Amino acid sequence: MIDRKRNLIKTLKALGQETRFEILELLDNLPLRVGEISESLNLNLTTISQHLNILENSDLILRVQEGREKFCFRTSKATRILRFLEENAKRSQEKE
Repeated sequence: MIDRKRNLIKTLKALGQETRFEILELLDNLPLRVGEISESLNLNLTTISQHLNILENSDLILRVQEGREKFCFRTSKATRILRFLEENAKRSQEKE
């Protein structure tokens, strides 16, 4: 129970930061190189790497080394969470 709670808190903290949320949105349909994420968000590689570490430690992304490049993939866990959040946001707007 305690591990589950810690894992949930870690995931929520990772999602609670706007840049990390934007990274997950960028990884919606396809994997991207770390450099592509950096360019898309106009942030330096050091900053992006720090965010990617947090997302990876929360099991929201997976990084795969291919030669000299690192590719980032959004995990199914992240996809399920984002879908849940989007559906609930739509329902909330419909009620207003």
